[in-house]
Amino acid sequence: MKKVLLLTVLVFFLAAGNLLAADKIAIINMKVILQKSLAGQEAAKEFQKIFDKTRAKIETEEKKLQQLKDTLEKQRLILTEEALKEKEIEYEKQYRDYKRLVEDSNNDMQRTNTEMSQKMIPDVLKIIAEMGKSGGYLAIWDADSPGLAYHAPQIDLSDKVIAEYDKVYKKEKK
Repeated sequence: MKKVLLLTVLVFFLAAGNLLAADKIAIINMKVILQKSLAGQEAAKEFQKIFDKTRAKIETEEKKLQQLKDTLEKQRLILTEEALKEKEIEYEKQYRDYKRLVEDSNNDMQRTNTEMSQKMIPDVLKIIAEMGKSGGYLAIWDADSPGLAYHAPQIDLSDKVIAEYDKVYKKEKK
């Protein structure tokens, strides 16, 4: 009787071990995929062009503001009180406009970055789903998601996803 029970328990554990071994789980890192893929690199170059243009505009406005401030400081002693007050009000108005420009530019850059990323995500998710089905994975998680405290590096499919996405992107570009 003990032998039958022992044999049953042994078979159960072997079967359970095989089931668990067949259950494949993998992770990807969406940030890495979006940064290292060809599409992501091109988007980053485009973003940099937009950023440089925006930065140049802000720097131009900053120089104008500094010139106005310098002029105000130089003329402070020779201007009448009323003229000085007008110049100070003009400077404050331009300073508020400058701050608004910087804030609006930052918001625009964040929105642009998000939009560029969102354009790529559906294609990446499609590739991940295909890899999951063809590879027999039960789940593929994003390593950047909350709740994933640890993963073994060998289950990271990010490089494979990048390679597949680059192939698709090159075909679409032609």
